[in-house]
Amino acid sequence: MYFFFFVLFQRHTNMQEPAQIIANKNTVTSNIVVNIAIFYILVMDKKAILYFVTCIVLFLVCFGCDNKGLMIEPIGRGRGDDGIYYMPGTENPYCFERQYYTLSNYEGIAPDSLYEILNKYVNSRHSYEEVAENIKHNPACDFAAHFYEKSLFVNYKKYLSDAIMSEMGSIYEYRHKLVAVIYTYERDGNNPIFHTVVYNNDNRDSIMLIKRDTVMVDNRKAM
Repeated sequence: MYFFFFVLFQRHTNMQEPAQIIANKNTVTSNIVVNIAIFYILVMDKKAILYFVTCIVLFLVCFGCDNKGLMIEPIGRGRGDDGIYYMPGTENPYCFERQYYTLSNYEGIAPDSLYEILNKYVNSRHSYEEVAENIKHNPACDFAAHFYEKSLFVNYKKYLSDAIMSEMGSIYEYRHKLVAVIYTYERDGNNPIFHTVVYNNDNRDSIMLIKRDTVMVDNRKAM
């Protein structure tokens, strides 16, 4: 940008008549000073812009840092912007269900409370009774809902295709950001057992809570 002003100044000087150039020789020093001033102004502008951009980034990072309560958001479009996916390429793709969500403002919630909130939320989106009914008709069916820590600089959607096709459905690249998971792999007769695992915030390899809930298919008794 400084170069633009300099070229503009030179073009103005070259367009002057010779007599005007001679008359303006005494102003060369002042013109240099003006150009230097413009340069420093532009440098300061760049610093101001950098400062402004930094403030915006910090604002975005801290936007969800205040105590707004737990936020659960679907990852990706799924079957309709809801974060619910089914495994393609199988005889019955609806038999293998994967759900993906991000969590924010969860750190202060006790594991027992988080367990209740997450199960209530997932059950409201796709009834555990319906999942249990699918599993009853096809014991090979399974279900998993994954909850990851929300991060401004993490693109979970990039890895969903591989995650959906994996055995447990987890996003391997971000296993260290997994907050909780709800899944089925055991049966009690015809009744599937839903496992809920809540991980330690400070160490994702450490488990804070594990609960097992059986959904009764025959008498339609919810967990």
